[in-house]
Amino acid sequence: MGRSAGVQRRKRYSDHVRVLVVEDEALIARQLAGALADAGYAVDQAPDGERADFLIQTERYDAVVLDLGLPKTTA
Repeated sequence: MGRSAGVQRRKRYSDHVRVLVVEDEALIARQLAGALADAGYAVDQAPDGERADFLIQTERYDAVVLDLGLPKTTA
């Protein structure tokens, strides 16, 4: 029996679409990353601007979900 279209779609997204969640509130970051992962995206998390900057310079992301009031950001 074949997979449903939803399962196939999730697999395709996780193979191709990478998202970085930048959020200092642990609960919000966990919930958001979990929802995106459940939708089939490959998700990384950064708790502050320094870590986000490092990840963006060393990894390739298709999208970034960014908390604008982060600690450890450079002006």
